[in-house]
Amino acid sequence: MKKRIFTLLLAVMLLTSLASCSKQEPEYGTFFAEDGIFQNTAITLSITSQNLVAPVKELEYILHDNSDYFVDSMSNVKVGIEARDVLEIYQDGAWHKVEVRGEGQREPLYQRVIGDPLERKDRHICMKFYDPEVWDSVVKHYAYLKAGSYRLRVTYWIFTDDENAYIPEEQLEAVAYFTVVAPTE
Repeated sequence: MKKRIFTLLLAVMLLTSLASCSKQEPEYGTFFAEDGIFQNTAITLSITSQNLVAPVKELEYILHDNSDYFVDSMSNVKVGIEARDVLEIYQDGAWHKVEVRGEGQREPLYQRVIGDPLERKDRHICMKFYDPEVWDSVVKHYAYLKAGSYRLRVTYWIFTDDENAYIPEEQLEAVAYFTVVAPTE
């Protein structure tokens, strides 16, 4: 009888350990700082626009979320709508913010979320630029992009109910670098 109880107990322990082995560990990526920008390896940005020839009138990009965090990239609660994306140009050996023209609310980005909003997802986003000769006093906007080296920095916030996950206090951003070429005559 003792052998049967021991065997049953052993079987239950083995089944329990197998069930726990099949659970996948959450993916939170690794936090790192590069060029003073705090980032996560599981949340990245890629430019999908093709043929970036000046003047560029729109830029399409994807914010890739390969983490098990809840990622909020479009919130304007924490630091305001201005902080969600920053466009910079490389000039004179340093990065400089591209001038935002106009006044009032920021021109909205157009976003399309693929898949279940509670699961890992890619956010397809389109940023529009406007004729530099037109001054729109109602909407803040970027002028058409001229030839040069650029980087786009998209601010995001992460949340989880996993008490073991570490979320740093620094502002997180995903970064993508791209080049706009001069038109050929």
